[in-house]
Amino acid sequence: MISIDELKQRYSDLGLKTEMEDLSSESEPTLFERPDRKLLKVFIPMAREEKAISILDRDNLILVVANSQIEYCRFIKGYEAIWSEKMNFIECALDAGLRMPSRMIIRRIAKSLGMSGFVESDELVRFEIPSPRENIRISIGQASVEQTLLWSMPGRYGIDSSPRSITLRIEGLNITTHDRALNMLCKIGHSILFQLDLITNLPLYLVMERQNDGAILKRPASKSEVGLTSPNFEYDPEPMALYWYGRRANGMPLLRFLAYYQALEFYFPVYSEREAQNQIRNAIKDPRFNVNRDADIANILSLIKLSGSGRAFGDENTQLHAELHTCLTANELTQFITNEPSRAEFFKSKTAKQLSQKIISVTSSEDLRDQVADRIYDIRCRVVHTKASFESQSLLLPFSPEERNLHHDLELLEFVTRKVIIAGSRPLQLD
Repeated sequence: MISIDELKQRYSDLGLKTEMEDLSSESEPTLFERPDRKLLKVFIPMAREEKAISILDRDNLILVVANSQIEYCRFIKGYEAIWSEKMNFIECALDAGLRMPSRMIIRRIAKSLGMSGFVESDELVRFEIPSPRENIRISIGQASVEQTLLWSMPGRYGIDSSPRSITLRIEGLNITTHDRALNMLCKIGHSILFQLDLITNLPLYLVMERQNDGAILKRPASKSEVGLTSPNFEYDPEPMALYWYGRRANGMPLLRFLAYYQALEFYFPVYSEREAQNQIRNAIKDPRFNVNRDADIANILSLIKLSGSGRAFGDENTQLHAELHTCLTANELTQFITNEPSRAEFFKSKTAKQLSQKIISVTSSEDLRDQVADRIYDIRCRVVHTKASFESQSLLLPFSPEERNLHHDLELLEFVTRKVIIAGSRPLQLD
């Protein structure tokens, strides 16, 4: 049987970067039966980057990996997909958001398409889709060994025990570059899956490259010991429903963003009215105010101008600013951004600027609450506006590379939403 050292040499000989990690010092006896356990990291190309997979020195795993051809595969950036020039295929995971075994979903599709022979057979795990060219083979079924291995091993301890996913596989395109593989995956994949949706009412879609759910929207554990206390406050049910909806929208960043933003919108009338009252009060208290002067009266009228909804004062951006100024301090925002190094780096990056030109800088003289309000509102406009462009900005679309970069903005919006909901709470009444 091949050893993990021989496996490392095999991949190195093909030009792949490899690293061997000695786990003998690990104190996890439930994971490692031998004291000389090793971990092989192989860096698989992904466009102009590399993605590491981890192969644990377990006999059963080494055998599966050795019998596969993962060394000839490459990742497709942005999708849970692989391609291979040598093996002449593209393969991408599919999902329909249904909690049922992959084989059952495949059978459901086959039955909808009238493939009774497939339904009756337990051996067939893939079925072919009509192809636009004779030399191209398109199929849907359970994932190949290479797809399963490569997308199960980015973590530390190797392949997981979950069932194989459903994949779309395209063969015979003679792909030689990553960009061509990505282009063909999107063109053929969306065309087939949309047609399947119309025929079967099963919304299969190409699975995007998953972010680490443990890292996204993860709050660091409190360093102080805070115990659970009896409930002292109650919260408005409407924003709480939107907040929980956002919390549950795993893998759907735009839906999560809108849910949190709508929770903020619930309180716009409260804080915009309070802000309008303060401004009117200050205007009237000005010794130069003259009730008989038309310009002064016009100024008061402009301060009490209602928004388009007729429920709040000022435009939406102004209402958001008023809300953040009432519910948060600039210092709270500074601490939230700077306490996590990756978050602080993100808001200084080009990636952050691509999402929104409204940059957040903790060192700026501008109030951080205004910066955050401007950025939240700007991203909101990119999400909800249906025009081809909004103020020279493109739409922020589902399954786009930009959507996958939203996690730090979502962390920030989630933090702001919590603060606003807390500020809107009141003492718990049980009578």
